[in-house]
Amino acid sequence: MTSLRQKGFSLLELLVVLLIIALLSCLIFPAINAMRRTANRSLTATRAQVIVSAIKAYKADYPTYPGQTQGAVDWTYDNSVANRRHSIILNDLTNNPRKKSYSELSENLTTNCYLDAWDRPYVIAMDENNDGFLTISNGSLAGTTLTFTSSNIQETVAIMSWGWDPSNSATWLYSWIR
Repeated sequence: MTSLRQKGFSLLELLVVLLIIALLSCLIFPAINAMRRTANRSLTATRAQVIVSAIKAYKADYPTYPGQTQGAVDWTYDNSVANRRHSIILNDLTNNPRKKSYSELSENLTTNCYLDAWDRPYVIAMDENNDGFLTISNGSLAGTTLTFTSSNIQETVAIMSWGWDPSNSATWLYSWIR
């Protein structure tokens, strides 16, 4: 008598394969998220340095920083209110008397500002009182003021990003800390 062998997989074999795939994906997804975060941090830091270089190049060509208010204090531009918008800086970097483009980075057309890799506006500060030190005061993100005060940064231009978790200061990125 010949035995008939059925072709295909048993239900148990199929469940074992699915269990192995599920276990592998549980191990792989955190690594993928960590790599994505690292790539976003690198992109954000690189873009911040490009903006810093553009602002410093503008200052080298003109006697003031782009959008400078000529005040006695350093201004923080975080796109939260009208007189702190990136568009003030962007206008000078792109529409200046010498018709020179200081940055090849494109601003977000909807918000008219530079966004980091997490689509949040950078916090930009310039040494507008020319004392050689910067003070970045309370920045705002999505209408919420996050207390951040850093003074005596020995830079002429500094940029900060809120990172992937704005509520966690350990994820924030600073152009003056490399």
